[in-house]
Amino acid sequence: MKHLEYPQHEIWKKRQEWFDNRISEYESIGGYNLSEQACALVLEVQSCYCVGAWVSVIILAFTVIDAQLRETE
Repeated sequence: MKHLEYPQHEIWKKRQEWFDNRISEYESIGGYNLSEQACALVLEVQSCYCVGAWVSVIILAFTVIDAQLRETE
């Protein structure tokens, strides 16, 4: 992984705050209990978002939805 460059700490922090604010904003509207697998995947989505792996964010977001739908069936 020698070609992987991490973003500057300020960029990471700014992205993390944005992500946390979106989660908080929608939590205040209404709650929804996520499965353990979906919760773990949300943390992966946040990590990928903070690092700037945009395609991974999209793929993992769909995976979170799929994991939650399978849990509620």
